[in-house]
Amino acid sequence: MPDIFIGLGANLDPGKNIRKALGLLRLYFNEITCSPVYQNAAVGFDGPPFINLVARFHSSTSAIEVQVILKQIEHQCGRTKESKRFTSRTMDIDLLLFGDQISQDGGIHVPRNEILQHAYVLKPLADLYPQGLHPVSKERFIDLWQAMEKCIETSLLAVRLQNIA
Repeated sequence: MPDIFIGLGANLDPGKNIRKALGLLRLYFNEITCSPVYQNAAVGFDGPPFINLVARFHSSTSAIEVQVILKQIEHQCGRTKESKRFTSRTMDIDLLLFGDQISQDGGIHVPRNEILQHAYVLKPLADLYPQGLHPVSKERFIDLWQAMEKCIETSLLAVRLQNIA
């Protein structure tokens, strides 16, 4: 059975909705391990901060079936199909990794591109699976995080300097 990693995030009643989503995930997948929880600003729109984490579980279910279950859980947590992409959410669950599978078709995109794009995805993944290898780059998640963290510090410093000037 493959290791499956998902990202969970919410900025509308996040404590309640994340607890609910994890409870529902346990009904389907039993044993779930979670990363630490992180708070970050909304990306791409103005809104309350998000709470994010990564969860890991095993399943003999296919990636497509897992994706269907994740969308059902989002719906049970109050997310509607009409929700815009860049807006506040009761629940957002993304399939990040499905073992070492690489797929960009059939509605399944693994590994998820956001792993390498957003600290709120990579940091909790690196916490939970530091020695794991990214299926495409073959780099360890802890190494990918350390490289991203250096870039983030540099860009944050640049923003502070621009604000002072």
